[in-house]
Amino acid sequence: MGSAGTSGLFEQFLRKLDVILSKKKIETSVDFLDEVSLQVSNVFNFNKKIMKDSEYKQPIYLEVLVGVQQDRGRPSELWHVYPSGYRELEKGAVVIGSGEPYGELFLKKLWNGKLNMFETANIGCFVIKLIECCRLDTSIGGKPQGFVIPDLPMESRLKKMKKSELRKFEIREMEAKNQFEKKMERKANELLHFIKKLKITE
Repeated sequence: MGSAGTSGLFEQFLRKLDVILSKKKIETSVDFLDEVSLQVSNVFNFNKKIMKDSEYKQPIYLEVLVGVQQDRGRPSELWHVYPSGYRELEKGAVVIGSGEPYGELFLKKLWNGKLNMFETANIGCFVIKLIECCRLDTSIGGKPQGFVIPDLPMESRLKKMKKSELRKFEIREMEAKNQFEKKMERKANELLHFIKKLKITE
């Protein structure tokens, strides 16, 4: 799971979800997603009421993305949960948070359904580095982080596989290495240099 919006709300949501999951038996991914939707809504509405009655009128927001690895040969899914608890299945790439306008600009031009997870991560890392280099949003930057969620084959096929073969179907963190980060930062700076050379204001 990942989130956008007020970080304190996401932390509250994770704590609530952890307590629920320790007490309640969750048997399917649908049950889990129902619980996620409910807790996102509960946390957001509870805090919205507090802020309404408070003298501090700070805006709050919470969106959650949930990656789900399905079984029985079904493809992995990406679910988008809104503050109301409403959720929808995303069919392609999606950007959430304050970096959305910048991410959308590049996704519309660069992303397509044939890209693999690592190629998609390249786009994400580049956009993060571009925002950071341009100082467009001070809340965005640092070390990009991602997760790979491979599609599981049918259970009958899984049972015949060796342990070494099974590893490629594990959900794993794909943290950007320094070399990868530097490459994307260099590309971001190249784009900025190109834009400056256009001399648009003349």
